[in-house]
Amino acid sequence: MLEAAAVALVIAVGVVWSNALQYHKVWLAPRGQLHELETIGNRIAGQGPTLMTDYQAYGVRHFLRRSEPEGASELRRRFDYLTNGKFLEKGESADIDRFRLDGVLVYRTLVLRRGPAESRPPSIYALAWSGRYYEVWQRPVRPAQTILEHLGLGDANQAAAQPRCSEVSRVARLPGVTSLATAIRPQAIWLGYPPVSGESRVEVTLASSGQYAAWLGGDWYGRSSISVDGHEVGARRMELNWPGNFSELGTVSLTAGRHVVTIRSERGGWRPGSAGTPFSYGPAALSPLDTREPVETVAPGDARSLCGRRLDWVEALR
Repeated sequence: MLEAAAVALVIAVGVVWSNALQYHKVWLAPRGQLHELETIGNRIAGQGPTLMTDYQAYGVRHFLRRSEPEGASELRRRFDYLTNGKFLEKGESADIDRFRLDGVLVYRTLVLRRGPAESRPPSIYALAWSGRYYEVWQRPVRPAQTILEHLGLGDANQAAAQPRCSEVSRVARLPGVTSLATAIRPQAIWLGYPPVSGESRVEVTLASSGQYAAWLGGDWYGRSSISVDGHEVGARRMELNWPGNFSELGTVSLTAGRHVVTIRSERGGWRPGSAGTPFSYGPAALSPLDTREPVETVAPGDARSLCGRRLDWVEALR
């Protein structure tokens, strides 16, 4: 009996220990993201076709299923070509400005992931809904204007850049142009890649006072936070993001000048998933809160007024 009890005890301890190890390394579903997609799916039902530009299989296959959804790298019914002629591979995400205009305009509704360097969609789309993770943009069934050309600016690190005057003038001279449209986006302040465990400190100098959003990219399995000058802006525990996607941790009012930003990652503890190893952690960023400036239009003869400005894009309209 004693031997049998000892064997049973060893087995029980082994089972409990293995379960504990699995418990601490489990991946929990990104409930906040999926709840937003459920909300969006109910709002836009019947208002497709719909495009998602980030990789989210449950979004296009389930939560948005009543709005003719397609993912640029998941559940494609057509190829959504990038401006370089390629298309996204499974699991990849891309900014809306990287897609060819003719492919984007097929979709009445765009469900786009928020981030510090995400572009505004083309001018005929208007913001219909915004959450922590996603934005919904929609165009009229029959737009009042036609976009002849969409000149995307910026890159993977910044949504906006200064256009070359020669390019702006070229767009303004296209046949049939009646006006030029443009938009602005906040400038991202990159904080680098923090350590998986522990903290990093970065000194930044802000050009202007205002409200700033704190962003953290990738996935993490403990508690991650961003603080400015010793005051926590926001924190989240256990977040799953594919590389290149970000979560907003919070917003803070900051003055112009020098500030010290601390990014902290706390792993371990009793919570499920707290000991998991991130697949892609970071980078972190600050960005001025987007004030949702409306699309600006100028006459073709005033095209040079757009030179020297940081713009998201320039469009020729008819």
